[in-house]
Amino acid sequence: AGLRLSEKIDPGTALSLTIPKPDGKPVTILACVVYLSEIEDSQDWGAGVNFIRELSNRELIGLI
Repeated sequence: AGLRLSEKIDPGTALSLTIPKPDGKPVTILACVVYLSEIEDSQDWGAGVNFIRELSNRELIGLI
């Protein structure tokens, strides 16, 4: 997944992400930063992350 961050974090950093769902019940999942790059013309950073576990079918469907 891709994230836009307001501060620089190192690859390898573990994050706890809370992903909102349309039904109002968010999914919380751990992720690890695999790469980081500066976003041109901003003070933000683009981060690519891998989830530590797979989303279940129920979680994935609930996000769509």
